[in-house]
Amino acid sequence: MLPTAIPFRKKAIPHAQRSRIFDTFLRLVEQFQPYHESIDSIWRFYLKVNHKWQSIVVQKYQKNYFVHLRGRETISYPEREVSVETENLIKSWILPLREWKKESFRNPVQAQSELMRKLPMELRMGLISRKNMQRLLPDWMPISEQLKTKEKQKLFELLLHSDPEPLPQMTLDLYLKYCKFAYQANPTTFENTLFSDKRKFEYGLSGLEYYKRYADGRHGGLLKVDSKSPEAFLKWYHSSEWQGSHPWEIYRGGNSTHISLSVSEHRYKPGWTVDLTAFSSTRLVETCRIALAFEKEGLSFNLNHSGSYLKRILAEDWVGILPTDAGIKYGWHLFPEKYNVADCIHLDWILEESKARRLTRNQLKHLVSWLPVEVTSFPRDSWSNFG
Repeated sequence: MLPTAIPFRKKAIPHAQRSRIFDTFLRLVEQFQPYHESIDSIWRFYLKVNHKWQSIVVQKYQKNYFVHLRGRETISYPEREVSVETENLIKSWILPLREWKKESFRNPVQAQSELMRKLPMELRMGLISRKNMQRLLPDWMPISEQLKTKEKQKLFELLLHSDPEPLPQMTLDLYLKYCKFAYQANPTTFENTLFSDKRKFEYGLSGLEYYKRYADGRHGGLLKVDSKSPEAFLKWYHSSEWQGSHPWEIYRGGNSTHISLSVSEHRYKPGWTVDLTAFSSTRLVETCRIALAFEKEGLSFNLNHSGSYLKRILAEDWVGILPTDAGIKYGWHLFPEKYNVADCIHLDWILEESKARRLTRNQLKHLVSWLPVEVTSFPRDSWSNFG
């Protein structure tokens, strides 16, 4: 399994244009034994190009190649046009790759060992405990400090609760009752400039008024449902009217930074489940306060990611370290699920804040739990030539 995700679209490219430089590079790549993921062949190289290390991944699907270089758009080949810029980039890799072939084919183990000694930490993936992060970078993600002591005490009890019993029925009125307390739990959120409605938050409004003012807006016909009828809600829920809409996005945000309050039929028992969901740590405190408001009002609900929330608040989880040129936003996706990574950083963030940069750098070498690095280094065996 690859330690990092490599997204691309698998499709044939008609009327492809050949490039002599690209062909030379790929013939060299093909001399190495690839890794395999399903029917794809994967090669991963760390090359020093013009005094700068680069991580280069080549992926082959059927007869098409996809070249991934962090910080750049994926290059597909063959393709209709190969730009001069692309050819120059590929050309710069050929000599370092030939040097790597010479070293690794002579002694693959020694070559890998020497590479790992030279490879900068900034190109590797690793894990560091949140407690260590709090010590090294105190201003980063101060989750626990944002919650009051009484809030944390109540949260610890709430986060350890088992799944609640399903609600016997669901109506729009009941859903909007939940919404009312969800919005009142975080009044300052809605005075933030991220929201289009700049009015000062008002207490005492109905759930419907709050929802119209602060929810995503693409309700998919939810607000047209007979508000007191369980049958009307059930009919709407099973209709296709709200497909592609966002009726449950009560706190606006991006794909990973919104807060959802969703309703669904219980998996195993008759009735309904209300799920409060927000994975991003940037919304964790707000979500916890919504959960506390529901608990206070006696509203049955399920808080998704509660185990992860508890570990984050107690600083007992792992923080992911990503290569400097890798994106942070969805970085947690790149780590094996067993580590339950929710937040990621770049090492530069720590080093830039350190007054003793060299000492801190040396400490991090041993403090971080580094993930295995797949390096292409063995000559291709004839029996493995199925890619």
